[in-house]
Amino acid sequence: MNHERSCSVYLDAKMKDLNGNTESDLALGIADVNAEHHNKASSQINFPVLHQFLEQALSRNQVMGAVVLVAYQGQLLLNFAGGWADKERAQVMQEETVFRLGSLSKSVSSWMTLCLIEQGLMSLKDRITRYLPHFSPSFDAICPPISIHHLLTHTSGLSYRFIDGEDGLYAQAQISDGVDRPDLDWQENFRRISSVPLRFSPGTGWRYSLGVDVVGQALQTASGKGLSELLEGTISHPLGLRHCSFYVRDHFQMAAHYQNQAGRLTRVDRELDLGIGVLRFDEKSMSQPSSPVYAGGSMLGSGPDLMRILLALRNGHLLSDAGYQALLTDHVPYSSKCMWRDWGYTYGAAISRQEPDQAMPMSAGSLQWVGAFGQKWMFDPQQDVIIVSMTNTAPEGLFGAFPDQVRDAVYRDLGLMPA
Repeated sequence: MNHERSCSVYLDAKMKDLNGNTESDLALGIADVNAEHHNKASSQINFPVLHQFLEQALSRNQVMGAVVLVAYQGQLLLNFAGGWADKERAQVMQEETVFRLGSLSKSVSSWMTLCLIEQGLMSLKDRITRYLPHFSPSFDAICPPISIHHLLTHTSGLSYRFIDGEDGLYAQAQISDGVDRPDLDWQENFRRISSVPLRFSPGTGWRYSLGVDVVGQALQTASGKGLSELLEGTISHPLGLRHCSFYVRDHFQMAAHYQNQAGRLTRVDRELDLGIGVLRFDEKSMSQPSSPVYAGGSMLGSGPDLMRILLALRNGHLLSDAGYQALLTDHVPYSSKCMWRDWGYTYGAAISRQEPDQAMPMSAGSLQWVGAFGQKWMFDPQQDVIIVSMTNTAPEGLFGAFPDQVRDAVYRDLGLMPA
């Protein structure tokens, strides 16, 4: 057998009925004594379109490796792993492969913040200076109030160095995006951020930013606990997550990073050209105990971890009804484009403003977000579909065709593609 060929199209896609797994039922909150019709539907969905697409995508090296999970009506129907996690070490992708989540960290950290707010730790209306008194960037020569809400929704006026470019003010101030300077402590980095004027007055625009990272430090100040402890106590332990962490653990099988460019896949460990900017990172030092932790970019996790979190949100096991409805609300209606045109933004995710069609079959009000290292999750509350697409290839795995092709195949297999 040709080992490289066998791994490049390696499939491990299984129909899973979690109703028989008591531990999973408790963690995901999906047990349903009246779920017989769901189970019958599950047994009849084999995802032929999705399987064919994934096999072809791996064969033609569209991505190096992928883990894809699909849940429908609260039931996990498919958990697929294929291709290479680390081609140079001959490690195939597995269901439990651990990825650097990049900006998917923002989704999880934002929802963790909402959980802690519901527990009374802080308020969305609180000014950041209540927790970080010296964090006061200016706009038009004054220091306007910046709230936790502004920071979580990227409406604070802050920015990112990799988006501004190396000629921008963030580069001139030597600001770190949180994954590239293990020698720079967060206090000094935040002092540098405060020295750069805001791009706009808080609450009047939308710009992708380090806002969630600032909230992460506020959480630590307010609670007296580290981010790792907060994540473990609020999300990882209650949901039974095995890999969601800010630190690499010895038993993790880590996915390597690949860049797709000019028709080739190249292993990278220093920078990724994402199309919206070049992200610099320090692979050797990231997620080590000696490195600073950033809520918006430092997290690790697996596909099953992320699916458990999304199912817990769907099933009301993380947020109250009011908190869940806040998550399904567009908090930036005045901005025409929040990462994608015709998408707004809520806490930790973009929210669709467009009616479904064959080009984008998800319902209006659907949520999605991406991670810089090649991941994307999608949640359509109206159709009750959750898709987690984890690859180790960027930008294809987040901004390329791959995740949308996964989405379209799922909707075709489920019979939900608009006519």
